[in-house]
Amino acid sequence: MRIISIDLGTTNIKGAFIEFNDSSMDINIVEQVNIRQKHVEDKVGGIHEHDPRYILSNIEDIIRHLSSSHGKPDAIVFSSYLFSTLFMTSMGEYRSNIITWVDERSRAVLEEISRYGSELYRRTGCPPLHIYSLPKILYFKKIYPPIISNNCYILDSKSFLMNYFVGYPVTDYSTASGTYQLLNIHKLRWDDLALEIAGVDEKQLPILREGDFSDYMRTGITLKIGIAEKTPVVLGLYDGAAMIYGLTGGRDRIAVINIGTSGMIRSVLNTPVTDESGYMRFQTYYFYRNTWIPGGGINNAGIVLNYIANLLGMNIENIVKNLEEYSSEVYRNEKILEDAPYVIPLLYSERIPYLSGMGLNIIELKPTTRLSSLLGSIIEGIVFLLSLFTESLEENNIVFNEVRLAGKIASIPLTPLMISNMLSKPVKYTDIPDVSHIGNALIVLSSLNYTSKKNIEKLIENNYIKHWINPSPGLTAILGRRRAFMKELVKRLLPV
Repeated sequence: MRIISIDLGTTNIKGAFIEFNDSSMDINIVEQVNIRQKHVEDKVGGIHEHDPRYILSNIEDIIRHLSSSHGKPDAIVFSSYLFSTLFMTSMGEYRSNIITWVDERSRAVLEEISRYGSELYRRTGCPPLHIYSLPKILYFKKIYPPIISNNCYILDSKSFLMNYFVGYPVTDYSTASGTYQLLNIHKLRWDDLALEIAGVDEKQLPILREGDFSDYMRTGITLKIGIAEKTPVVLGLYDGAAMIYGLTGGRDRIAVINIGTSGMIRSVLNTPVTDESGYMRFQTYYFYRNTWIPGGGINNAGIVLNYIANLLGMNIENIVKNLEEYSSEVYRNEKILEDAPYVIPLLYSERIPYLSGMGLNIIELKPTTRLSSLLGSIIEGIVFLLSLFTESLEENNIVFNEVRLAGKIASIPLTPLMISNMLSKPVKYTDIPDVSHIGNALIVLSSLNYTSKKNIEKLIENNYIKHWINPSPGLTAILGRRRAFMKELVKRLLPV
């Protein structure tokens, strides 16, 4: 079976041509194509958008290239980023660009949502954050009312793609759950209270379906990009959920961490659980086939290493080389961490509301501190931020037995070592850089009944989980002490 996987991200538009051999039960990524996103932004005004026409044109080019190079696909599947909002008329005309999570304008209306914060969180799994569609809707209603009228569709990144390629706006539950702050995660339908607060009718929102839903691509598009008529388009999951599926096959009691430019930790669960502390410390999104993925994301991950590289006039390859050499030193002598500086890497505003605005804090920097040690402490600080989510999950009886790891920063040997020993869990990881494409392919196999869930789990275990590491008592103790100090440090840095 031949599959074209499209992964629409905030930074890149990615495509992959994938072959599945049902006799050997093997998935092979034949070719990958990455195209940089085109950002429409005004940092002073807090604007950050994507041009929908640019995205569609490039996706068509990717499909056309992959199809002509390797053969016409048997199916196409989409994964796409969360927190995107696009206003479109019933005639299909775009009234806006795609407004991304980086866009800051909707912060101005957060107070209107915060008064309903606890109840909205209980219903939707989404705390009162500016990244969701609900505050964006309220903002544009207040600032520019004509953009939202009764005949206006409010789309996310997935329904935008499906509207173009299959002819009507449909989104999957995972993307809707993590984007709008309007989906009831218990009933899996648009929530009455959230709709009332937004002042919109559910007819203005996409049709909701599971990620394995499929329909045929529009004939006019198939002719335009040179693929067969009646090529199925599988709806797919959001990008992070596709990665989780690619690493777990939907098995529960496994946490997945992705560390790239940003970071994420989520655990697959068979019931929707939200934070009972009242602090809304994690988000709970619907995943796939009656499972949910509580957890959270951080903005300050690999982007902090990029900042340091720019600050020092170095390229990121040299930063990675320094970290790889330091990883070897730590493996040989874990006690060198005891003399390392502490880094709380909150350089950019955070999705964890109480942590925003603290800045990049470096403590106990000494004349003898080497660059590699400082960089290692940044990795430690990133893992520390993610550990705050694991702590809140465990306090709500969400436990997991192991961690699976993906992302560019995850490929640095120090990263799985830090995660395993700070969280006291075994860590398994893969060499595949873009696991979302594997997750996409597995969703296609499930959607079109090519194989069973049991075979999918077996395929993942046999083919993609290549490496593992277990915590060691000595390093767990060192990182436990350091984590306790960093937690106390964060308390001291909190605004009064």
